[in-house]
Amino acid sequence: MAGVEPDWLGSGTEVRWSIAGREATERHLREAGFTLREVWGMPDDTTEDSTKPFFLAELG
Repeated sequence: MAGVEPDWLGSGTEVRWSIAGREATERHLREAGFTLREVWGMPDDTTEDSTKPFFLAELG
């Protein structure tokens, strides 16, 4: 997933972003040695029924 915010926080500055997605992020965390303790979703106002994943992970 990727996007552009042309006026980030009303600053007039363009910000480009990309997100690997839930599955890829979980895989990357595990491959880096993290243990996932919790995963939850926060409402995402960009689409009607969407959430953004948040991760609680511990190294080791």
